[in-house]
Amino acid sequence: MEKKNKILESALEMLKHNVSLMPVGGNKIPLVKWEEFQTRRATEEEVKEWWTKWPDANIGLITGKISGLTVIDVEAGGDIKKFPITTTIQTGGGGWHLYYQYYPIKNKTRVYELTDIRGDGGYVVAPPSVHSSGKEYKILKRMNYSPFPAEMFGEKPRSSGKDLNSLLNQTVSQGDRNNSATSICGKLLLRFNPIEWETQAWPLFQAWNLTHNDPPLDDKELLSIFKSISQAEERRKKAGIDIGEPQLLEQGEKFTISVPLSDGFAVFEFEDIDFSSRAIDAMIRCYVEVPNSPTRSFVQRINILSHSARESLARQLKDSFPGKVSWPLILSQACELLEKSARKQSEAVEFRESEEVATKYLLKPFIEEGVSNILFGMGGSGKTFLALKMMISLAGSDPFLDITPFKFVNSLFVDYENNENIFNSRITKLTKDKIKNKLWYLNTKGVPIYDLKYRILEIIKKHNIGLIIIDSAALACGGEPESAEIANRFFNTLDRIGVTSLTIAHETKNTDHKNKTPFGSIFFFNCARNIWNIEKDQEQGEDNIQIGLFHRKSNNDKLQPIHSAKILFYDKEVKIEKGDVKRWSKESGIKDQILEELENGTHKLDDLVANIGKNRHTIRSRLNELKTAGLVDSPARGYWELIAK
Repeated sequence: MEKKNKILESALEMLKHNVSLMPVGGNKIPLVKWEEFQTRRATEEEVKEWWTKWPDANIGLITGKISGLTVIDVEAGGDIKKFPITTTIQTGGGGWHLYYQYYPIKNKTRVYELTDIRGDGGYVVAPPSVHSSGKEYKILKRMNYSPFPAEMFGEKPRSSGKDLNSLLNQTVSQGDRNNSATSICGKLLLRFNPIEWETQAWPLFQAWNLTHNDPPLDDKELLSIFKSISQAEERRKKAGIDIGEPQLLEQGEKFTISVPLSDGFAVFEFEDIDFSSRAIDAMIRCYVEVPNSPTRSFVQRINILSHSARESLARQLKDSFPGKVSWPLILSQACELLEKSARKQSEAVEFRESEEVATKYLLKPFIEEGVSNILFGMGGSGKTFLALKMMISLAGSDPFLDITPFKFVNSLFVDYENNENIFNSRITKLTKDKIKNKLWYLNTKGVPIYDLKYRILEIIKKHNIGLIIIDSAALACGGEPESAEIANRFFNTLDRIGVTSLTIAHETKNTDHKNKTPFGSIFFFNCARNIWNIEKDQEQGEDNIQIGLFHRKSNNDKLQPIHSAKILFYDKEVKIEKGDVKRWSKESGIKDQILEELENGTHKLDDLVANIGKNRHTIRSRLNELKTAGLVDSPARGYWELIAK
């Protein structure tokens, strides 16, 4: 029974890797009509049914396009050394199966001595199947599949049309147009013979510039780049040098370095870069780009300043990418260029005059775009419900307190307080709308946000996240919240994550109304850019909560007047509505109270004095300050009103 379970488990695992399979007998003959599985993959239910019916069955792996796989089948006594290194299987009969990336070729026999090809319309027996001799099929070498060596079998390379179109459709992200043009030019020249550079490569390069650079580079500058790259390539070819000069393309925080090889490029993409005094830690994605060949990548995170880490990576690249490539040399070139370029980004720049930049919001005035926002208050004050309602509103559902978002975004809720069931239950109660692919949830299981940043970055990239909500600061910071170092590390992590954030926090106890701050180090207050404080008013036994929202800090805009909300709890529903601001007037400053009164329309000065309960001189003085700030105006003597925005 152990063997049978082992083979079934392997078959189910293989399904997860998008391959097509079927049951075969010990004589390698399929036990099902398998033509349909050349165009569709079996379901998990079908696989379980097969191995229930034929518990001794082996696994037949269907080759060709359906599985993205072409296999060179070498019988015992044959020679596999001539073929590029790739994933290698030892067959039960003493031969080998070499797994390569899919190439459109049908089965062929005796292409070399004792050597066949299994492609479209074929299959092979896969590990851990058992041969009629009693020996298992085993994996000798596991790695990313290498490109199929079509030329070794008299096959013509695949058409370069698709490859060329893909290259010329690369768009230029914000950044240096010259860098982009240099990178495209080098790859374009690689796809043509030198005698075709001026007649074919140059016109294509001009066309790419006109359609993908905004504004396009002028022809003189473009020609200078073309001549510089082509002359460098000519010198390299004449000198018989296999490796050319690295080319750098900066795309925000992503650095792409292409190193010319004799038949292509070794490409290094550096992302998620962290700096310290002794390390530059980066995620490296490496692949070899050869015209007319599919690409595969090798990904690893290393400290690029560590020689031992670079040597280890170079050895792994050598094993993963067959061919005569001096990986230690080109990896060293790429890392040194990255270090130089990355450090250059940190250099001081001279002051330049610029136009005023308007403060942008996702949900004005509660969530400022591109910065760290905080929503804090005592436990049980409704902070999380308010944050979730904002999240729902930003997904394109109901407005928040009658405020429509400036921009709709996908959001990620990073949870340290509860669990997925509670999150789903609360969202369900807060909205009746069917929201799909907008709201995402991450249960941190107590892991500090600093240690989750790369996981969060992956989620942001995968689901196009525009806002992360963290609940709550004290648990997410990974240490004593009172520590300045811990607080600064928390905000450095948010900065590194790089999207708008809303952090839910508790508040420091025993402080007066106007001096309330988030619990922990003063840096939680100092480092956040936009901070709102929640106060609740709830009678004993009441289900509903009255909430006042007080703007405690804004680095990039004016402090806003008090807002009010009420949370209404029902059995299967939670409603959040706009509340009565006057309920909180005693907590607000005189200016706030004036603005609240004028929200209801034009007022006489005497009415404002009576309603607010301050003397005439004080009210007039504050009105003049608000007028100077552009918030109110006096349309007639003794009358005041808000300025419409």
